[in-house]
Amino acid sequence: MDKKELRKKYRNIRKNISKFERFKRSYKLYNNLKSAISSYDEFLIYVSTDEEADTIRIIKYLLKNKKKVASPRIGEDNTMEFYYYDDIKDLSNDNVFGNVYIKQPKPERKCIPTKKSVIVIPGILFDYKGNRLGYGGGYYDRYLEKYRYLYRLAICYDFQYIRDEKEEIETDEYDQKIDMIITDRTIAVIDKKY
Repeated sequence: MDKKELRKKYRNIRKNISKFERFKRSYKLYNNLKSAISSYDEFLIYVSTDEEADTIRIIKYLLKNKKKVASPRIGEDNTMEFYYYDDIKDLSNDNVFGNVYIKQPKPERKCIPTKKSVIVIPGILFDYKGNRLGYGGGYYDRYLEKYRYLYRLAICYDFQYIRDEKEEIETDEYDQKIDMIITDRTIAVIDKKY
């Protein structure tokens, strides 16, 4: 399957999960994530939509534990930058992609990530080699190219993680890889040989 077909297939699967199942899976993912990130202090993390694994709970946990949190904002020039905030209430619904409102921080305190920062990356599908199928805009690929030293963490539901070596995501030269994938069932550190 090509990227377009894969996006459609897995978005439909994700869209059809019941609210209860989404809550249950997101809670398990949240617990797996907490154990994997305890040693980090700065997080660049996206704000989830209703279809995605819930990051709102994770963001609240990070803020409560005095971690530095920044989330992405898409600028008028179509570039993505991350901005710090101190409270989940500081996010606003002032950006629309297609028919989806994306919560974003105010463009006031720009984040310049360090080598100790972790970036939590969204996606539709991930594989055992650390390949990612995103939404097709290239925002994260461009950002990760700019900040190659960031530790790259992906979170998703378990069905979005391909473990089978006979299957992998088709990639282009500009696609950026992931270092770790956390699902509702597993924590997978990607082997650097890929």
